[in-house]
Amino acid sequence: NAEYMGTMTNPMANPIIDWYQLAKGVIFWFLLLIIAEKKIAVPEALTKTDGKDAKEVRLVRKKKFFYISNYISFFHAIVSLYLNGKVLYYGGIKFGSEITKDERFALYFSAGYFIYDIIQSEFFGNRDLLYHTHHIGVLTSIASVLLMGKGANEIAVAMFIGELTNPLILTRNLMKDKQLDDSKEYKICLLYTSDAADDLLCVDLGGRRIIKKKKYEV
Repeated sequence: NAEYMGTMTNPMANPIIDWYQLAKGVIFWFLLLIIAEKKIAVPEALTKTDGKDAKEVRLVRKKKFFYISNYISFFHAIVSLYLNGKVLYYGGIKFGSEITKDERFALYFSAGYFIYDIIQSEFFGNRDLLYHTHHIGVLTSIASVLLMGKGANEIAVAMFIGELTNPLILTRNLMKDKQLDDSKEYKICLLYTSDAADDLLCVDLGGRRIIKKKKYEV
């Protein structure tokens, strides 16, 4: 009937932002981090604390959780590609359309991840202005879409394109930490990532590329 159809099509008839679902998403990522810390074998070079002072021990801890967070970011990139790819494959590109159930799920999935990533980066000291600016920008866009009840399709397109190379970037970083940067697989990852220049030190923060200049000795 008309009342039922209005509830289905009018975004204002449903909660604008489901805080419960958002909280569940954030908790999910922290639980995943706890599991990853227990299950993932960290390279010995990133865990050695013998003979180090308190400051150096904190740096080791920072590197360890940065390594583990790359696995979390890899998981987000793969699932995000699947969710947003599914939205675009089955629903097509329809800018300005009302939010569908699949689009809403994809939005909350990534929103939970970005909130988790900001919190864990602050806690473990893996903070960066560009990194936080990116995450806050994405969260602002997601919140705007949820408030308007429209525009999730545009976010799906942006998220899908933005995550395309992240699995390779993250794989490259993990292989480098494992000292596998001479392998064929590493060179393949290098070939398909835009910031893979030999004269740059490339660091991935939560799936986002931050490029720092390499210092050369004279």
